[in-house]
Amino acid sequence: MELIIDGRKLKGSAMPERLAAFQKAAIGRTIKTVGYLQFEDGEAEVWPCIGLDDGTFLIVQSDDEGNAPGVVVFADEDKDITLCQTEAK
Repeated sequence: MELIIDGRKLKGSAMPERLAAFQKAAIGRTIKTVGYLQFEDGEAEVWPCIGLDDGTFLIVQSDDEGNAPGVVVFADEDKDITLCQTEAK
């Protein structure tokens, strides 16, 4: 497992700029809440999110176009544990 913090090591012309923008938005922020966003009342599909101290949210989605919610996974050297499902049961 390797954490890449230098955008120049990422493939794709926009990747260094996107990583820099993400770092600027997230580093130093404090997590205030975690939960799910539900865009329409009663909808089964929910989006894992992390609420930051400045009122912004990190929303976990499957791709950069927001086609579907993503899954939050806790990962360390020994295991991966899925923390959030993306469909209400």
